[in-house]
Amino acid sequence: MDRTSENGDEHFNISTKVQLIGVLFKRPFGHQSNKWSKRFFVVKEGFLLYYPENEKKVFEKRGYFNIHPKGVIPLGGCTVSAVSEVGQQYSFHIKSDEFNNELVALAADNLYERDKWIQVLQEASRITWKNTLLGEELIRELETQGLQLCRERQDYFAKLQEETIALRDEIDRNEC
Repeated sequence: MDRTSENGDEHFNISTKVQLIGVLFKRPFGHQSNKWSKRFFVVKEGFLLYYPENEKKVFEKRGYFNIHPKGVIPLGGCTVSAVSEVGQQYSFHIKSDEFNNELVALAADNLYERDKWIQVLQEASRITWKNTLLGEELIRELETQGLQLCRERQDYFAKLQEETIALRDEIDRNEC
């Protein structure tokens, strides 16, 4: 089922470029605390968005994103690693130079979930501005090459038609 937002914008569609969704525990960012809160997380296009836990039901029902998350964490260039935290056996950290020596501490309910989140977050961390620019340049080059091949094909087809007509004319002349 194609579930788009009410205005038809596929960027908010639940199935559009979403790598992973789920509920994780999150420790407050920016200051030391042992308090962990459940949050609903979405990994989408190189960003980790998080919402209050109850947003999961709303998200699944509507099928599109609330455009006002509680927080957005850019994943480009981040490192993600499993760690051991007091009271959270299946925790992991997201670190980046952009976080001013801070880190994002998250935890899953079990080992399988933690490993799945780490894998997806590591893959999403490869989406950087530099890689995006390189990708766009590659796409432009491929489009240019495709257009050139299309022109060459058209020229070849036109030449083939000319040769076919000339050959047909020659056959007709020889038959007379």
